Amino acid sequence: MRTRDGREFATFTLLIRSYDKDLRDDSETKADIKVRIMVFDYKLVQYLKNVNAHNGCPVSIFGRINSHTIEYKGKYFVMNDVVVRDIHLIKTIE
Repeated sequence: MRTRDGREFATFTLLIRSYDKDLRDDSETKADIKVRIMVFDYKLVQYLKNVNAHNGCPVSIFGRINSHTIEYKGKYFVMNDVVVRDIHLIKTIE
């Protein structure tokens, strides 16, 4: 994706699951929270391309939360985005 002035950026959604009891039991899921992740740093955008990041890839993110209010169909919502300062794909053992 590109900004209006032509700078490349990446955005994706991070799903956070909250559990009541045991992490191994999906039936105890309490809530799913979706947070939009925004990557503006050119080097980090290129990193995500180079490692072929895709849905389901575990990542480590360092950044700041940006909260803002939006209006949609007469209702107001608070949006929480994370503006990324550093990101790394976490290798998994298969």
